[in-house]
Amino acid sequence: MAYLKTYYPAEFMAGVLSNGGGYYSSAVYISECKRLGLKVLLPCINESEYEYTGKGKEIRIGFVAVKNFDQSYADKIIAERKKNGRFTSLANFLSRVHLGYESAERLIKCGAMDSLKQTRPTLLRLLDIYFYNKKLLEDENINLFANNTSKLEKEVLTNKEFGIEETCYNEYEIFGYMVSHHPLDFFDEVNEKNIVKAADMQKYNGKKIKMIGWYMASKRVMTSKGGIMKFLSLEDKTETFEAVIFPEAYKKYAELTISMGPYLIEGKVDAESGNNIIVEKLSVLSAVKAESITRKDRTSKDFFGDPEKELMVDEVQLVSSLGKEKLKQAYL
Repeated sequence: MAYLKTYYPAEFMAGVLSNGGGYYSSAVYISECKRLGLKVLLPCINESEYEYTGKGKEIRIGFVAVKNFDQSYADKIIAERKKNGRFTSLANFLSRVHLGYESAERLIKCGAMDSLKQTRPTLLRLLDIYFYNKKLLEDENINLFANNTSKLEKEVLTNKEFGIEETCYNEYEIFGYMVSHHPLDFFDEVNEKNIVKAADMQKYNGKKIKMIGWYMASKRVMTSKGGIMKFLSLEDKTETFEAVIFPEAYKKYAELTISMGPYLIEGKVDAESGNNIIVEKLSVLSAVKAESITRKDRTSKDFFGDPEKELMVDEVQLVSSLGKEKLKQAYL
């Protein structure tokens, strides 16, 4: 495994992602791809296979990553492309592969039709027109109306692209993760001088530092004395790390750890057994900003990360006892 990851990182990570990852969500493995120096390419109607594919220094997202997109649609696209060549325009694509409106819309929004050399807003305008005037796409009319469709494309053409936040939101909604940016890119606090990067933790072993991390996964355990502690698996753009919250600290911050973060953590580095920080203080950066990017929180089944592991009755009772007002603090 280590050999494959070292010498064939693109192929290895493509395999991991295609098989649904492991303990972590796909979002975590996409971040790992970037840390390995791989370029993550968006799905493409002219290039993608059903699964993720890797070659050299690139990994291409497959149609499998597009939520609510049936595999039969992907199979149609791939078979038609191999039989009759690349798709050259939206009209050409829709006349050859008969998708429903929502499926075609998802492909446009996530960038899978960028190879058609039209902006995504232009393609969405055309999609509305073609579905309103389906005769334009009928086999017997496609050549007859070729001049009209060409003229139509020019009339609705716009050079305006989606903004960064809308692009990232579409990626998050469709893939469950962002490709164009890391969520932490939207938080200026990450670049403050007193924030230590995960890749530099070993230099601070035994020292108190501040870190910022994005949620990956979490696990609660009960100590031998009956107390509850928690492990938060977090990441920044440089590396992953573990925030260890012992029972006393957990009593203070339990309600905040139901948030997806990002977390601002103060504590002492314990680098003897990995990238660990013993949490002394914990806060959540602006959840308003986080929600504007993802428009989700961890009360949804579709959050940025994995479900928590080993949920215990004691933990449910503890969180329930906090009350709604305290729980709201995680989102303020």
